[in-house]
Amino acid sequence: MKMFDRDGFSLKARVLALFSIDLRSLAAMRCLGALTTLWCLFVWAPDLTLFFTDDGVLHRSDFAGRFDWARFSILRYIDGYAAALGLWTIGLFGAIALLAGYRSKCAALTCWLV
Repeated sequence: MKMFDRDGFSLKARVLALFSIDLRSLAAMRCLGALTTLWCLFVWAPDLTLFFTDDGVLHRSDFAGRFDWARFSILRYIDGYAAALGLWTIGLFGAIALLAGYRSKCAALTCWLV
């Protein structure tokens, strides 16, 4: 019998059990993130023109001129309601995929980008 082996559990097994991740909690966080994204998308849906096009509150040139980080924004490169609706739809499919657990890494990246 090994020196650190008590009750059939080795030290390595105890350390792995101590620092292991419960996959159920990761799935719960994934689902909560997807539900939050879905909620945000449905709240934004009536105001896509107001917030995501040049006809709305802030024009793209003003947005890029005021904020230095705006050059990395995907909103800088789109114009019009159709493009905003397309991004909204991509975000919707990404959030549904994340909620269902279908290709969750790709779905999380899609939700983060949109």
